Amino acid sequence: MLAQYYLFHALDIARERRAEADRHRLAVLAATGRTAQHGLRHRAAAAVARALQSVAGARSSADETPRGTPALSERGAARQ
Repeated sequence: MLAQYYLFHALDIARERRAEADRHRLAVLAATGRTAQHGLRHRAAAAVARALQSVAGARSSADETPRGTPALSERGAARQ
């Protein structure tokens, strides 16, 4: 029960920090004369870049893993 309290408290703090960061970002955009739409495009482009990096990382780690165990390879050879 106490762990749930701390979890929800941590989530509330994270949500407040995110909202504060968003307000700051919008204030900076307004001060520089850029629109909120520009900021949304920038954030969306950054999210796409992060997703592409994670996919590329998953592919490279998948290339490093062995394709099959020796037992499976031996069974495949026995079938041929």
